[in-house]
Amino acid sequence: MKLKKHLDNLAKIQSTESQMDDDSDYKMFLDNVKFEGSNMIYQGKNTAPVVYYGLNLLNPQTVDEASNNSSKKDSNNSCGSRRHENSNFRVKIMKILSKPYDEEKHERLMKAITEYKPKEKSTYFSSGRAKCFPSKKMKKSLLDQHRDLKRMIRAAAKDNLKQLNLLRGYFFWRENLSDEGSFCPWTDKECVAVQSEGS
Repeated sequence: MKLKKHLDNLAKIQSTESQMDDDSDYKMFLDNVKFEGSNMIYQGKNTAPVVYYGLNLLNPQTVDEASNNSSKKDSNNSCGSRRHENSNFRVKIMKILSKPYDEEKHERLMKAITEYKPKEKSTYFSSGRAKCFPSKKMKKSLLDQHRDLKRMIRAAAKDNLKQLNLLRGYFFWRENLSDEGSFCPWTDKECVAVQSEGS
């Protein structure tokens, strides 16, 4: 059964985690970005500055405060604490979570969240053209990036509907995280309650 294979994959994730590097390219980006008004400026070593104009971002002080607060929480949790009772996001996610169990979807989503893909390296030419190619190192799986969700999926190993709904919630959130009122469904008591119904 394919589902059994994906669950075995999930069990192997813990041992594989220690062999993987953090995403050094992302860290380098964060170390070399600065904010000026509504503009974001990236200047890496030996590169010309790249300016992203009019992004309507938070001011740098707010960004620093937010990053300090988030570092106190689980570093993999990017959900924030937004709670919108009647948001369009909540209405849609509740409708998705109330769907019946679908084994094929469960297998497909489990495979997608536990899959490891090669990191990509980029080469920039003097003409301004860039070429991307896979490296020998592997990126963390999507599940590795969310420890709280990973624990919940493991805990629901014997409850297929709950596990599927955790996956449904994650992928819905990922596709709609920029929507107003978005939140991580696996951290919301109302969503978790729906997940346990009918199992």
